[in-house]
Amino acid sequence: MDDVHYTKYTDQILLIFDKENSNKRIYTKEEVEKFLPELNKRAPIFGVPLDKVDDFPNTIPLADVTHSAGNFSIIDNILLGDVALSDDFDIKEVVFRPRIIGTVNDDLTVSIDKILSIDMIRADTDSFRNILTERKRDAFINNFLKDRCIDKYVYGKNHEVIDLMVVFQKFIEEAKTKLSDIT
Repeated sequence: MDDVHYTKYTDQILLIFDKENSNKRIYTKEEVEKFLPELNKRAPIFGVPLDKVDDFPNTIPLADVTHSAGNFSIIDNILLGDVALSDDFDIKEVVFRPRIIGTVNDDLTVSIDKILSIDMIRADTDSFRNILTERKRDAFINNFLKDRCIDKYVYGKNHEVIDLMVVFQKFIEEAKTKLSDIT
């Protein structure tokens, strides 16, 4: 049997809070925070691709493990985790999402009963794909502006202080619109 090699990827986005995904679900930070200590205690959490999960109802043979996840944390409105992925897979083609048992409420928020595992799914089927595209676009614009601003404030013609972020806000909105046409 050949040895399987894994590459570790830190701070992978596992879940985005307070945003409706394409499955009409909204996960809240408060619900996931309840399970964070348990997740870290269980880590590393081993997994197989989502389309293979039903092949292993009780246990996963080590030879079939494609990834593991651990070191879970919450920063702002995102659940992050470190993932070790088998070199048989391309990190650009997959994402990792928690498998959750719970109830969808009338307001689309999810009341979580248990987080079972961290599943690997194809990136092109990800229910958070549109949200992540928005986040990447916003981050690109903000980094673009930060890299080009010497100072956050400048003096105007009449020596008034001008906050560049306010001035650029209109530019940012226009740039988002133009970028959304591209992506």
